[in-house]
Amino acid sequence: MRELSNLVLKFRDDLRVSRQQLGGQSCYVIEDPINGHFFRVGEPEYDFISSLDGRRSVQDAIALCAERGTDAITESEAATICRWLVESQLAHTPEAASPDRLWEAARTRATRRRWYALNPLFIRIPLLNPDRLLSAAQPWVGWLASWPFFLLWLPVVLVGLFAVLLHWGEFAAGAQGILAAHNWLPLVAGWAALKLAHETFHGLACKRFGGHVPEYGITLIIFAPVPYADVSTAWRFPSRWQRIFVSAAGMYVELFLAAIAAIVWARSEPGMLAQAAYNLIVTATIGAVVFNGNPLMRFDGYYILADLVDIPNLYSHGQRFLADMARWLFFGTRPQPVPLSAGREWVVRVYAVLALAWRVLVCTSLLVAAYALFHGAGIVLAAAGVVAWYIVPLVQLIRYLARKDHPEPLNFRRAWGVAAGLVIAAYLVFGWVPWPGRASAPGVLDYWPLEIVRCESPGFVRGIHVRSAQRVTADQVLAQLENPELEHEITDLAVLIEQSRLRERGFRSAGEFSAAQVEARFRQTLQSQKAEKEKLLAGLTIRAPIAGVVLGRHLDSFQGAFVQRGTEILAVAGGPPREITLAIDESQARLFAERVGSSVTVYVASAEPIRLQGRLVSVTPYASKRLPHEALGAAAGGPLPVRPHTVSHEGDETALRWELLNPYVEATVRLSSPLPRGIRGGGRVRVSFPVFDETIGEHLLRGLVKWFREKLDQAFAKGAERPL
Repeated sequence: MRELSNLVLKFRDDLRVSRQQLGGQSCYVIEDPINGHFFRVGEPEYDFISSLDGRRSVQDAIALCAERGTDAITESEAATICRWLVESQLAHTPEAASPDRLWEAARTRATRRRWYALNPLFIRIPLLNPDRLLSAAQPWVGWLASWPFFLLWLPVVLVGLFAVLLHWGEFAAGAQGILAAHNWLPLVAGWAALKLAHETFHGLACKRFGGHVPEYGITLIIFAPVPYADVSTAWRFPSRWQRIFVSAAGMYVELFLAAIAAIVWARSEPGMLAQAAYNLIVTATIGAVVFNGNPLMRFDGYYILADLVDIPNLYSHGQRFLADMARWLFFGTRPQPVPLSAGREWVVRVYAVLALAWRVLVCTSLLVAAYALFHGAGIVLAAAGVVAWYIVPLVQLIRYLARKDHPEPLNFRRAWGVAAGLVIAAYLVFGWVPWPGRASAPGVLDYWPLEIVRCESPGFVRGIHVRSAQRVTADQVLAQLENPELEHEITDLAVLIEQSRLRERGFRSAGEFSAAQVEARFRQTLQSQKAEKEKLLAGLTIRAPIAGVVLGRHLDSFQGAFVQRGTEILAVAGGPPREITLAIDESQARLFAERVGSSVTVYVASAEPIRLQGRLVSVTPYASKRLPHEALGAAAGGPLPVRPHTVSHEGDETALRWELLNPYVEATVRLSSPLPRGIRGGGRVRVSFPVFDETIGEHLLRGLVKWFREKLDQAFAKGAERPL
């Protein structure tokens, strides 16, 4: 290669190099103290790299390596290594003076830190240098990172696991109250103790194998403190199993403490001790499995994976791969090969894609959490997070793509064309392509016609003459009420009416016709009152409004109870279940309103899926928080979130009323296809129909707004119910 004949590079003097054995072969670990990165290269590669002294050309270095042995690298390999050295900032040309280069690297790193510091959702705060303290504690607690302790650790963890499995039902039920307000302080205290043990054990393990721990601190993630320990010197350890143990040490001790807590929890009576042990189990296992053990996050699991696959700086390699792919897409340049074997190169590619997807998911979730938790201030926090996590990396990517130090010329016409094509494609997909989805709403299948039987008069229930599921005829007596006070009022009114008649007669006999007319009008008022009371008295006999089947629960509970006027006693179904009451989310109300009179699909919840056809009859023009049917509320196992609203007295029991957290629109659907046998009224269904009148972008935006609103409403509802 012609460009190698004149190229002169200098391997940085400030880099730290240590020799290790990997798979029976020698390799070298290069530590970059400025950027905090570690690199591993083979012996032939390091032989070539160490020959780059800033005086001889790359071609001369290749020739020198060829004279030293048979494993000399080729010119193409040398070109790849040189590009990698420059991009990794491990080598520079003589024209770039070392002090200037180091100052520039330090300035770049400081700028990066300042950008990170501007992100209020992710703040790292160094606290102290614990190295001396850990060295002093090593003789006393260093044995915790030894094989004898593992022989104790393993049976304890197994016993703790079996303790949880044997009481799994009780353990799962306890999760419902772990976030209760009274448990917040013990939960946070246990979590803090776990994290302190976690980071301390990282440091102890690192010190045991000869490393040093220069920094302890905390990272504020949405203002929640998460401790960290700098054990990066573990990369110098010759054994990768030592490095893996240092990375896993925190989870190692957390699982041990969780196992002890599980044993205590299983043997304790319900109380503060059992709750504290339960908190420890949950926080330790979730932290170890979901966060620290996740290799897609740059926590313990990432460093364990990097050592298992023998790829130091796995994340950096992945980022460079994604950047090269973007550069190839926009400029058509060939991606720079990673100095790894073909198998490990595929590991880098797969990891890069998965880590990118996970990072976007986590960052977006944190932005949503900040927006929901801090209300108005959350908008500012989310905006700062967008700048730090999305805008700044995008600017850095653009600057990388436009770099001119690539051996191939940059095709800016292609870049503008690809960018314009992507923008147009995104606009067409999100702004024009219809969403092939379905509008749906939950509902309850009811009988039709259905008449609700209510008390027309207040009184004591003296007899319920029917039972649930009994067939009745129209005007048949269903229940008999009694109201002695009402009967006495009617008797008193009858006496007053008769007395008024006698007075009127006396006035007429005496020729006092004006007084007689006044008395007559007074008697008419009394007669109207008596007629109204007699109507109420007749209402004490409750009759069936239509012929049909009686629907009611706990009818016997009304016996002897006093009921108010309007109290629902039972219902009479005049036909089979054919009508559906829907609760429609406000975001879909327009779609349903435009569908009135059209056919819809009804899915009945049963052991075997049942699909029926129906017609959307009506949609109310307004939204309400009134629960259309108790079967739709979450309190009865339904899909709609509810909260207590009012308490009313029915019979001799107190009935709790519920209201919806969010307003919903009611609608009615009538079945047009026959209902299979065995399906009764009161069952939950879902009604849906295809929707093609919104684009993909509109659908995603509507779903995101709905999700935001539900989370905020739930947060407000919980805050209102939280005791002071």
